[in-house]
Amino acid sequence: MKAPFKLVSNPTFRHLVPIMAPVDGGSEEQTLGVTYRVLDTSELARMETEMSAPDLAMALVESIDGVVDGDGQTVAMNDRVKTSVLKLPFVTLAVLQHYRQAMAGAAAKN
Repeated sequence: MKAPFKLVSNPTFRHLVPIMAPVDGGSEEQTLGVTYRVLDTSELARMETEMSAPDLAMALVESIDGVVDGDGQTVAMNDRVKTSVLKLPFVTLAVLQHYRQAMAGAAAKN
């Protein structure tokens, strides 16, 4: 049996987002935990036309987790770290693509 539709205020969802991070000689798949905000279609359309990609990523992402430093130690999350991570071009691209795929997947299943 399928679950009934849940109408909640300020919906969010969390996904593990694969990030292809550039490294010497190529790229490496890394994973970032991302909690997204679900925006209504008109708000999303407005933001997509008015905002840069990094700013749109900041607006869509409520929080991130799973970030480590160069020594593999967990980095405490705060707004400065979130901004630093989301402004990396390869992170911005992956986060926005994953959001769109999640929204398209949800629409396709309905």
